[in-house]
Amino acid sequence: MPKIDSIVSSYAQNDFGKAFYSIVRCHRPTVLVEIGTLYGYSAIHMGMSLKHNHSLYGHPGVLTCYDLWDKYMYNHAHKNLVQDTIDRYELQEYVKLEECDAFEVHKKYSDSDVHLVHIDISNDGAIVEEMLNLWHPKICGRGMIMFEGGSEERDKVEWMLKYNKKPIAPVIEKSPLIQEKYWHGIYRKFPSLTILIKIKE
Repeated sequence: MPKIDSIVSSYAQNDFGKAFYSIVRCHRPTVLVEIGTLYGYSAIHMGMSLKHNHSLYGHPGVLTCYDLWDKYMYNHAHKNLVQDTIDRYELQEYVKLEECDAFEVHKKYSDSDVHLVHIDISNDGAIVEEMLNLWHPKICGRGMIMFEGGSEERDKVEWMLKYNKKPIAPVIEKSPLIQEKYWHGIYRKFPSLTILIKIKE
């Protein structure tokens, strides 16, 4: 994996960039969606992998990143700064930035059209449940849903406890949709990453 300069992200402390890069290199998705991009850490790593897949295998995949950018009242990044990072790594062909409410993005895609979706929007158990229901029809067989969180440590972060948010780990363990329709695993280093692979129907 090429060296990528430091980009602020909770993922960065445990070098999750290698995981994002490797997942895309191995699975070779071509229709990718990211919901919640912040400063672009995961997007840049996936975009770099898309670029390499294109050069090595001829797969011209595109990752479209959706965020509210300046319209989000809490921690957010400026869209133009993320675009500058994309430009610096010459990933304009592979990473696109769009503005959209997180719970409306699925409407832009047809059923079984998406190979990979990454969801990172201050996830809690309720958000994960809703997103799973929205995106399950959109994911193709052997396609992937990834979301930040899933470990018990992540469920106990300060804001989850302060605001009494529904934990994510029990959702993964008990969801009939996950248990019946997906192979799944959790990369447990903080902040953790849950990966679901849709069983081909």
